[in-house]
Order: sequence, then C-alpha cells, then structure tokens
Amino acid sequence: MLWVSNQLRADLCREPSLNEVAEAMGEKEKRIHDWQCANRHVDSADKSLSYDMDMTLYDVIEDTHIPTPDDVLNMHVRDGLLRDWMTNLADREHKIITLRFGLDDDDPWTLEAIGEEVGVTRERIRQIQVSALHKLRCLFFLKQLTLEEVL
Repeated sequence: MLWVSNQLRADLCREPSLNEVAEAMGEKEKRIHDWQCANRHVDSADKSLSYDMDMTLYDVIEDTHIPTPDDVLNMHVRDGLLRDWMTNLADREHKIITLRFGLDDDDPWTLEAIGEEVGVTRERIRQIQVSALHKLRCLFFLKQLTLEEVL
C-alpha cells in the first residue's frame, strides 16, 4: 500500500485520495482506510522530546485536575478571611453557617438536619442563617473590600 501511495503521489504531484489508492490496488476504500489507520506511527508520552533534554510530554502538558499555585494561594487567603470573619459571629451562628455551607470540608447540611442537630425548627435555623449572613455582609462592606479581592 505504501509503494502504491508513493507511486500515485509522484504521478499526481499531490497526496492521493483513499479512492485513488483503493482503485490502484483493487481493494475497497474502507480496507485501505483501515490499513492506513493501522500503519500510523505512535509515540510514547514517556519518550524524550529532544536529545539534549530529559523532558517528556508529561512534563509540558498541564494537568487540569490539579489547582494552579495561584488558585491554591487565593483559596488559602479566602479561607483565612472567612475564618477571621466567622469569629465575629456568635457560637450558634458560627455552627449553623459552618454546617449549612459545609465549611469544615463536609457536605452542606439541610435546614432540617441542622434543626435536628441544634434542637430547633428549620425555620428558626433559616432565620439565624439570614441574620449571620447579614452580619458577614456588613463586615464585608465595613472593610471596604471588593468582590475581586475576595474571589
């Protein structure tokens, strides 16, 4: 197949189509396509990219599943700000906000589940949550922070 392809390339002064190669070989176009696919050269991702450097594809391709150093730093600063602000809340408010939004690396809790934990109704939990979020919002504006600074 390679010999026929090269011969057609020389005769036509261009890359031959699958149909032209198939006709010249007396084969079906699908079979020629399958042969071309099987004949493709595959390199390993572990292969060195150059002779003078010991660098592979794994070294230069970004892993999108790992946060960048900027993202890690921003998360750390944001978490520190949040911890500082949460100290301004009453213990009960702190606990409710922490559970409601899963701030201890847990899943967020429902109002009903928090109500059972604390011993009050879910409506009361909602009211405490609204009050606590209002306090946090006021702190945000008192410190004259912008959303970009926090995010």
